[in-house]
Amino acid sequence: MKKIVVPVLSILSILSIPSTILPAEDANPNATLEDFESITGWEKQNGAQVEAAEPVSVGKGAVKFSGPGLAFKKVKNVKSLKPDSLNDGYEGISFWVKGDGSDMYGTIVLCGQHPLWMPFKYSYSFPLKDTEWKKITVPWDKFVPEDAVYPIGTPGGMPPSGFQNIKLGNKWNIYHNNKPMPKFSFCIDQIQFEEKVPSDKNTPKLKSFVEVLKLLKDKKPVSILCLGDSITAGTSLKSPDTERYAQVLEKLLRKEYGYDQITVVSKAVGGAQGNDLRLWLDRDFTGTPPDLVTIMYGYNDKTWGYSKEYFTYSLNDYLDRIARKTNGASAVLLISTIPGKNERFFMMDDYANCIRAIAKDRGLALCDAAKEFKSFGRDGIDAYMADQAHPNAKGHEVMANAIAGVLSGK
Repeated sequence: MKKIVVPVLSILSILSIPSTILPAEDANPNATLEDFESITGWEKQNGAQVEAAEPVSVGKGAVKFSGPGLAFKKVKNVKSLKPDSLNDGYEGISFWVKGDGSDMYGTIVLCGQHPLWMPFKYSYSFPLKDTEWKKITVPWDKFVPEDAVYPIGTPGGMPPSGFQNIKLGNKWNIYHNNKPMPKFSFCIDQIQFEEKVPSDKNTPKLKSFVEVLKLLKDKKPVSILCLGDSITAGTSLKSPDTERYAQVLEKLLRKEYGYDQITVVSKAVGGAQGNDLRLWLDRDFTGTPPDLVTIMYGYNDKTWGYSKEYFTYSLNDYLDRIARKTNGASAVLLISTIPGKNERFFMMDDYANCIRAIAKDRGLALCDAAKEFKSFGRDGIDAYMADQAHPNAKGHEVMANAIAGVLSGK
């Protein structure tokens, strides 16, 4: 049986294999985290379903997960190969997947003591376009934590031998711009640790912001992707598809530069944290890379008490992942986290300072939207907010004008 290994930068190029059952003895029982020979033991939430899958890929059993929603179960601990090693002698995992042919993504989560309430939960997402069994092999650095913790097998992170539960799916039932998440399903089989997994950490430079300005000046087609949380998605707007700052920005730029081949698209999701954006990288960056990516988030990270140090680490890692995913074909414009009403007027200041520092250190363009909103004062900001967190239409106009000012090159 031919074994197919995920390429370093994308799992989209995995080749099809025949739907032939792999004998259980070909798997490594000593490194197996879950073989799915039984469908018992699953706890399900938010409408998720788990049932037996036919045909299987390994041994005699596999499961079919249907979402949105999540399901989790206890698994056996895999013993360390190298007790003195941070990664226990394992460089990643492999598992078998069969998708439903949709454009959706599935998620597998390796969890420590509890799959919901305790930290040290690490997620990986994979496309469901292919409908034949595939073997996916993933290095630890491709996993993204659900909590403010550090990577698997690194100082302060979880060693692989600490995983006690697995989770399929996650809490999300909304999609880009808060649209309901479509139904999806995938079959999964044979999760096991792997001693050798290739991982290329070569990170190209992001595209220069000056190149984007030149494209605009020369009236060339320009695509802009806006990423973030509910603020970017336009939560609390009466007509988010026309009033959110991404759409206002598109109109401003077309007027400023005098042509219509400027497209601005939002793929933001209400409630998103930096860790979520890292997990959704492949889902958000499909097709031709955008010329420019704008990034603004932080309100939800602050709600969960993420330190400024972790916020900085997470954003820097996200930028590196974007550079690798686009092979340096996209520029990035960072937007400082804006203040909210009441106590949030001051609570977001450290994140805004983190973003200013990252932009300076990495030589990235910055839109200091936080400075714009802070200038209104603690009482004056109320006129630009729909609630404590979200700008109203007037506030989105402020955001759009601030970004347009940076993109005008003035």
